[in-house]
Amino acid sequence: MIELINIPKQCICNRVIPIAKIFSKDQEQLSSAVNAVSWYAVIRPSNFNSEKVVTNSLRYEEIQIIQVDIKNADLLFDVARVIYRRIKYPCILIIGYNGVCTKYVVSACRFSPGKNDYDVNVLQSLVMSHWVHPDCLSDNAKQFIDSLNEALEKNGNLYEIYSALYQAITMFKLSGTSKTHTKSLIDYICGKWENPKVGDKDKILRFCTPYRFNRLRHRSRTNYYSRNNGNQPYSLIYDYEDIWYCFLQNDYIRNYLEKNRYRDIGYLVYCIDDKLYDEDL
Repeated sequence: MIELINIPKQCICNRVIPIAKIFSKDQEQLSSAVNAVSWYAVIRPSNFNSEKVVTNSLRYEEIQIIQVDIKNADLLFDVARVIYRRIKYPCILIIGYNGVCTKYVVSACRFSPGKNDYDVNVLQSLVMSHWVHPDCLSDNAKQFIDSLNEALEKNGNLYEIYSALYQAITMFKLSGTSKTHTKSLIDYICGKWENPKVGDKDKILRFCTPYRFNRLRHRSRTNYYSRNNGNQPYSLIYDYEDIWYCFLQNDYIRNYLEKNRYRDIGYLVYCIDDKLYDEDL
């Protein structure tokens, strides 16, 4: 994934960050979900044609690009929040998962700087991209990567560059649906009964790694970013780009998509849900 992003060579540092420096001893569940963390690159005025921005409400002295290798995708947001709190500068996280397949998400997070202490930065809005599968890039994923590269080529200060990266991720924001809804899409395409042309329907979603979406009882910003929200109810969400990738790996479903000219997962879901709704009337 990192090879698809045009990061200037002079910005690359590629240093390992010990996991123990990111996660505290009471965060064993999160640290055990991470294989490795590395400081891949840093964009600052000394190595990039840009200027820093430091005001009472903004602090963009450099942009750090961090690679994270995880082994538990349902803790995606929890791991990212801890890293954003530990690293005191604006970051772009490139989070990779190597399971049945290799895939990545890209993340950014805005924050309000602490007035007297970098340790009291207040996280404001964390955004995560859809899963990107380098071995089978969807058209939407290709547009997303182009947007990231355009942001890095932008003439502007560090705040403007980070804002452009943040906007690119927002336009390709991680979102999805429940396993029940996904199964209804499969049943509509393949039929509810066994079909030898489809194969084992239970294996169609084997490339999906659902992530945990916390449904907070109290929707304050403090509660949302609290480390002690482990008892909050949550749902497991299947990312739409993950589902699209799974569909393309099945010959029967891929032929169905091509025959009916479904161009992406959004159009597919819209069309099938509309037909299912009409059937229920």
